[in-house]
Amino acid sequence: MRTMKMEIDLFHGGDQIEIAIVLAPNMSLKIERERINKLVEEFENIPYCIGKNGTEFWLREYIKYAEQTGSFLLKDDNWSWNRGVYEWSRLFAFYKLWSQDFVWENDQITPTDNWDPLEMRSFRFRIGVTNFNNANDLVLVTQMLREVASRHKDLQVYTFQHGRAIADQKIKEARII
Repeated sequence: MRTMKMEIDLFHGGDQIEIAIVLAPNMSLKIERERINKLVEEFENIPYCIGKNGTEFWLREYIKYAEQTGSFLLKDDNWSWNRGVYEWSRLFAFYKLWSQDFVWENDQITPTDNWDPLEMRSFRFRIGVTNFNNANDLVLVTQMLREVASRHKDLQVYTFQHGRAIADQKIKEARII
């Protein structure tokens, strides 16, 4: 408990939670992009979440960049949503986070004019949470995150936060008592 109190005192502003989509859907399909946007909004709308302003989500940034620069055409095709995202994520060498947010398949194979085997396998995004006042708040947000993730079993959604080990200990402790 003393450790948790110290962590809350030091990091009272909040925490960043990483959310991984292990089985990425086919992002060239508009319906799948909309589905992923709704999933992100589910996480943004849980209590303690800062909301859209506390979210780092590549899809929003990629669309904004493409619209502002015209560098990438946003069609419902493989080039826009696999090759385009892949190339875009590597443009920002000074901000390696984007390129590290993806797992790609066949990225070592050179595409041809008619064929590109590149495929997005997994990706992650981050949400910000705040207003933790005690260990129970951390436990509650952990349970809420897992509840949202459990509604998307086909995507294998995993959440990670640095304080999770403490929350898991508190959850086990509550079951024992």
